[in-house]
Amino acid sequence: MASWEAVLQRLTAVWEYDIKRIIGYGNFNLTTIFKAVHKPTNTTVAIKAMRKDTLRPHVIEWIKQEREILEAVKRVEYHPFCVGLFAAFQSEFHLCLAMDYCPVGDLRQFVRRCSMSRKRSAFYAACIISGLEFLHFRGIMHRDIKPENILMDWDGYVKISDYGVAARFTSWDPFAANICGTLWYMAPDLFGPKSYTKIVDFWSLGVMIYEMRLGKRPFTGGSIRRTVINIRTTEPKYPKKLGAPSTEIIKSLLMKDPQKRLGNNENQLNDLKGMAFFKGLDFRALHQKQIKPPFIPRQNPLRCFRIMCRPCNKIRRMSDGGFHSTVAQHIFQEIFAEFNCPVNLKFTQPEENDEQPKVDKDGWIL
Repeated sequence: MASWEAVLQRLTAVWEYDIKRIIGYGNFNLTTIFKAVHKPTNTTVAIKAMRKDTLRPHVIEWIKQEREILEAVKRVEYHPFCVGLFAAFQSEFHLCLAMDYCPVGDLRQFVRRCSMSRKRSAFYAACIISGLEFLHFRGIMHRDIKPENILMDWDGYVKISDYGVAARFTSWDPFAANICGTLWYMAPDLFGPKSYTKIVDFWSLGVMIYEMRLGKRPFTGGSIRRTVINIRTTEPKYPKKLGAPSTEIIKSLLMKDPQKRLGNNENQLNDLKGMAFFKGLDFRALHQKQIKPPFIPRQNPLRCFRIMCRPCNKIRRMSDGGFHSTVAQHIFQEIFAEFNCPVNLKFTQPEENDEQPKVDKDGWIL
């Protein structure tokens, strides 16, 4: 066996990474996200590091589930619009998930600045639909689709990220019951007495399209209670500047009755992809990244976006010496005995399409 193959089959460890900088925080600052390079393969990744001594029992279950879902996303097939697991490892005091690195940042950077054109909004929405179709086919409902969880790479394409509250489902048990997600993007099904299905993700997509087009959320309120009431009982306003194609798709996704909401099955997905909002966009070419994105960022995130990029003086903290906890030393090692996952580079690229429709210079169908 070649030496590099032997390296890949070993369980990766923190010392195999060159930690570059902190790029963000999550979960009420209980986790730190680093940019790092896996030295044996020279692969740039984002490492989500979580301190073991701060984790409550229910959070531990969420982390284990997130790790399983991240692995499932890229276990068999590569998908260009879903963040997947590169490796999972742990030090004595930290749990670490190494994932795809998206250097530009999230879509919130754009939404807070100004509204987007239909073409640009349609491009991002199409990437999300393709990613959701992939996740749902593999029995994963995301439950927290929002601009902050849609990350952009240098090529202008976006990926679904953060499976922290995602749930697994099956064809014989397609339901979930617990309330989770981000309030303004939560479907009314989540607040009802009955359980809900993967269709809640398409409601969140409808909210996102509305926000991308108009620069504001469709449902707000002065309090949590008022916002929930508005989500369950009121209809958003559709100004004329939104245009008929955008209004049509948003209304189809923001149906209060989940049975009437588009995206519930394969036929409805095809109807969704065929709407006027996506006119000229070939989803198969999109999957193969053969379409030029409406916006390609300059390769300087500090100039383009608000991204936390601090020089990393916390390498020692991540490699076991940063805090003291007898609890972590004596209990958590056994709890997380099966957390580690070897480096995963067996990604299958999408098949090439020999039959290409006539397109313009940017890849959009004529």
